[in-house]
Amino acid sequence: MEIRRMLRGTQTSFAPAVQKEPPAPARKSARPSADRLELSRWMASMDQERLQAEQAFYRPSTGDTAAARGDGGLLGLLDEMETKEKQMDAMEEALDAMDKCLKIAARIMAGKKVPKQDEDYLRLKDPKGYQMAILLQKKETGEKCKTVLDEDDLQDETEARGSDSDMPLSGSGDAPAE
Repeated sequence: MEIRRMLRGTQTSFAPAVQKEPPAPARKSARPSADRLELSRWMASMDQERLQAEQAFYRPSTGDTAAARGDGGLLGLLDEMETKEKQMDAMEEALDAMDKCLKIAARIMAGKKVPKQDEDYLRLKDPKGYQMAILLQKKETGEKCKTVLDEDDLQDETEARGSDSDMPLSGSGDAPAE
């Protein structure tokens, strides 16, 4: 097989030098005896770009954060995406807790009667917000509110209270009734 690169005005052959045979007069076909592949300059540059793209896909560049960790290109990107996803989940949970705290504090400031577990949740998650809500509380209207918390928040609050010995449980009889 003969491989040849075609450049403007020149030809570069990659095949070993073959000694020419004397022409055979009995030969009837005009086909060469070997296969031939000719690459133009454009095709060679496309091949080079393909190789660079493959290397960039599987190996990170020097400025990439995955390179600092020593991970491979594609695997490094996947790890980075998982990390970002975990960070977004944590931020979402924090914003959800902040939203619930603001709703509870607004109800307290409006003078509404909030459930004990909501008040405890606000006290645990945002102590300064709880203090401000109590200080800015208007005259009690006596209007009772339903809880803002869902079951997960109530379970987390119960677990947090189990570790705090100074806070009474909201469902127990030791806490004074309000």
